Amino acid sequence: VNDYFRGREDDLAALRKNTRMLAPRDIAQVVLQILEAPSHVEIGDVILRSTDQTV
Repeated sequence: VNDYFRGREDDLAALRKNTRMLAPRDIAQVVLQILEAPSHVEIGDVILRSTDQTV
């Protein structure tokens, strides 16, 4: 938990309204894919974000 939206709760509400947030199930599916990867595959970095999120 961070304080990024402290004092800016309206901004957070707008973000949640306009963006599909990642769900715990989304994260779990990626973790399973990593764990099931072949032994010769090295996964060094994983970055997850909603396709609705701009970089």
